[in-house]
Amino acid sequence: RIEDDGNHVFIARQDDDIKIGGYRFNTAACRTFVEEVSEAEDVVVTPFSHSTEGTFDRLLVVTVNAKITEAALARIFRDQYDNYVQPHFINVSELPRNRNGKLDKKALMEKVACHV
Repeated sequence: RIEDDGNHVFIARQDDDIKIGGYRFNTAACRTFVEEVSEAEDVVVTPFSHSTEGTFDRLLVVTVNAKITEAALARIFRDQYDNYVQPHFINVSELPRNRNGKLDKKALMEKVACHV
């Protein structure tokens, strides 16, 4: 948007698209797909990176009480999506929540850090 004084203000993306390895990827569509095939109670799809450059190079998919194994989910995902994004799948019994009941992303990343 443009401020009254003429300065341009960048507002973050309002959709669920991210870029991984230079490719645009929709996390909402991925979440819906994983929910359907895994029959999980809940699914979180979030980008992450091992680098300090600020760019995402991996996709983390966390399922809650999924009915299929992580390996089976990875095979199904590979058949559905192109090879440029192959997520790391982790199944947990519950997601960390903050006082307001919202997902605590920092606690989630700490919880799954040893798996990624």
